Amino acid sequence: PCAPARVAAQDACSLADRMNALALASLERLREVRRAYDEHVGRRQKAAEAADPRAVRAAKDEAQAAFRRGRLAAGDRGALEAAAGEWLREIDRINARTREAVRIVEREDAAEAAKLQAVDRLGIEADGARIAAESAAEACRNARITLASCEEHERIGVAQTGLAGAAGATLVPATVAARIGTPAP
Repeated sequence: PCAPARVAAQDACSLADRMNALALASLERLREVRRAYDEHVGRRQKAAEAADPRAVRAAKDEAQAAFRRGRLAAGDRGALEAAAGEWLREIDRINARTREAVRIVEREDAAEAAKLQAVDRLGIEADGARIAAESAAEACRNARITLASCEEHERIGVAQTGLAGAAGATLVPATVAARIGTPAP
């Protein structure tokens, strides 16, 4: 007499397991996309700091100060030319770093909207998958309660004795009864 309840419980719990696996996979995808977005923000911030005009000016001022120290320490024309050459090479390195930082900022700015949309979309999907998994788990619990009730009735012989109409009665968990608006037996 409890075979339909047993099959229903197996089906509900199998669905709950699948939904839980989907929710976990969705959450993992969300974590990966958030991690990629955080890395993107870090790259953009680091590049923006390198391209900051104040930082560039400070680096160039430091290079010029190093040249002045080298010029004062230079004993001959060759040492002076070496200090000037090093200063120009340093200015060139600063300018190259700044150009590369500006390119990175532009690239990351262009990608930011898509990355943020992906985070938002996967966040909504993960929430939906979690809610579906929780609902499926509740359905599994309710099916197990119904099965346990049937097996208990079968064990104590209520179904065979026909006590006050209990033979045909199906027990409904209180959470389900409250949702569908019927009183629980």
